[in-house]
Amino acid sequence: MKITEIDRNMLAESNLKFEPVWYDAKDRSKFRLFGLYRPYERDDYVRMDPDAAAATSKRVETLNRHLSGGRLCFTTDAGVVALHARRRDANIMFNMPWSGSASFALYVNDLYYGAFRSEPGAQEVLYQLSLPEGREKHVTIYFPLYGGAEEISVGLPEGAAAAPDDPADGRAPILYYGSSITQGGCASQPGNSYQGMIYRKNHIDFINLGFSGAAKGEAAMADWLAGMDTSLFVCDFDHNCNKPEDLAAVHEPLFRKFRAAHPDTPVILMSRTDPPRLHSEAFISSMREVVLSTYRAAKAAGDENVYFIDGAEIFGDAADLCTIEGCHPNDLGFYHFYKTLAPMIDKLLNR
Repeated sequence: MKITEIDRNMLAESNLKFEPVWYDAKDRSKFRLFGLYRPYERDDYVRMDPDAAAATSKRVETLNRHLSGGRLCFTTDAGVVALHARRRDANIMFNMPWSGSASFALYVNDLYYGAFRSEPGAQEVLYQLSLPEGREKHVTIYFPLYGGAEEISVGLPEGAAAAPDDPADGRAPILYYGSSITQGGCASQPGNSYQGMIYRKNHIDFINLGFSGAAKGEAAMADWLAGMDTSLFVCDFDHNCNKPEDLAAVHEPLFRKFRAAHPDTPVILMSRTDPPRLHSEAFISSMREVVLSTYRAAKAAGDENVYFIDGAEIFGDAADLCTIEGCHPNDLGFYHFYKTLAPMIDKLLNR
């Protein structure tokens, strides 16, 4: 027997039981979109200028359509909400559940209320989730970490009120650039990326430019990062450089280009979290030393707003519990990222 025949809680088929009034996610009278590139000016959903992504690499051009960090926010008095979406570039992976790679997650007043389900591999989402009855609430829908969408619509009961919500505090967004870990691999649902956890703590907007296997610090990407408006920059891409000399060729130049454009913006440089059993201690140490070299050079030049986090210390004594396959964090691993980064970010942005 299939598990869905034994336990119906495992079903992912459409459960729509009411007649929604459908609204396009880009309806600015009802919703507010965050973490995406000019969503109201484009027909599609992307994280950065497609021309800049294409100038970086074919891989970044593809991953740009993955909507990690995308969020839709609104307030409503409805007791139920439905989602209809047509997927694009959805991915099924051995080390990441469909609920994280390709699904949409619902939060109400910053609490997780579930994922809008569909069968793994399905190209369409049509699902409803219940909301608390009888009062206005803040709703956030987190977009897929490893997939995109061509169309997104939100369904509400007829007569239900909805208004765009801006939970951010008005500052320029936090900017994250890095590898698959930055993109959110392998969280169980989109709100459990460490950036999502930090956002629910400080409500400062963020942009996730994590590119799985493709964050190599190219000059075109450095140009794009330097041109962005941001209140704080988290840089963590040494996972995607194969050798210390490859990382050394791009790491400090990327930092210098960003710093020239943003002389006063806090920058956090992170090194990889990989345990020694995945790579030799000598290799991990040599990669860390490249990141440290960028940090030390900046400090020696008088930069008082650059900071270093040693990735080897993030998981602490829970390292064996924090990853899926020794590299990509599970939810506990991302919680450790959150516990490491959130206090530092709060301190830097509330000085």
